[in-house]
Amino acid sequence: MSGNHHSPPFHQIQPKRFVESPYRRLSNVYIFESPKNNQRFAAFGIVCFAHLLLAEGRPDIVWYQPSEPPIMKDGSGFRQTVLIKFNDQHCENWYFTHKSQSTSPKEEGGNDPVVVLKTEDQIRKAGLLPQNWLLLCAAQNRARGLAYGRELTALFRLLDEYAQIEVQQALEAPNIDPGVMLAVIARQLAKGVLRTELVVSPFSRLSILARVK
Repeated sequence: MSGNHHSPPFHQIQPKRFVESPYRRLSNVYIFESPKNNQRFAAFGIVCFAHLLLAEGRPDIVWYQPSEPPIMKDGSGFRQTVLIKFNDQHCENWYFTHKSQSTSPKEEGGNDPVVVLKTEDQIRKAGLLPQNWLLLCAAQNRARGLAYGRELTALFRLLDEYAQIEVQQALEAPNIDPGVMLAVIARQLAKGVLRTELVVSPFSRLSILARVK
């Protein structure tokens, strides 16, 4: 399996801008290739990054955009936010905190998106979901730009024959690229077409796949 050797601009980012930003403070900077957005992002802090991973696995979220820090420090505070767009076209503006209980930032009103506070405690309650979606996003990114028609056809042919299958069965289907097949499985899970246990069990070759009815 071979991917694209030349990345378009939306798959490029300048880490130095984020690492050296005065707004970073003590936060880690996470550079993240988002399959859902087909774009590379930088995010401040593990809470934000983990919630982005969860957003990748939510079929009701179609798009999101993390805010970027100002280029020059002007004395005003910067707080990492992420604008989220849903299938029904409504939007939310996510803020992030390590505190388990906190008051949401004041909403501006008018036509502004609803403000939603995302916490570290919510990440802990998500079990293995962030870890699993990190793996599933990586699988999609490795196959970015590759044709996947054979793998998609083979996957659903198996699901037509059996009520449920192990990931291993799909990877062993004839005349397919296992890497592309894994990406197809990840994409169908992200779209909500397939389901498997991702909260309490690590995603693996033994994970059981079934259609969402």
